[in-house]
Amino acid sequence: MTITATVGAVFEIALKSTPTTGYQWHPTNLPTPIEVMESTFTPIPGGEPGDGGTQHFRLRGTTRGHYTIEFRLERSWNSTAVDTHTTEIDIT
Repeated sequence: MTITATVGAVFEIALKSTPTTGYQWHPTNLPTPIEVMESTFTPIPGGEPGDGGTQHFRLRGTTRGHYTIEFRLERSWNSTAVDTHTTEIDIT
């Protein structure tokens, strides 16, 4: 997946998540020109407590270029990832 955004524009990466299990997505080795503006969680509409949903990352690129962002699904107290997700970003 490749996302194209302009310099200074906020873009979003959305990943399925179930934070009640303790697992959350975290960006790793975030390129310096990419800033995380916000990370939020939206539960499944009509879901029960403990159900999953979507973790939203709102990011902004400050310099033109092509970047790769890797996210790891892990618990904060354990550095072993159970899943990874990679997104390519073109900042124009």
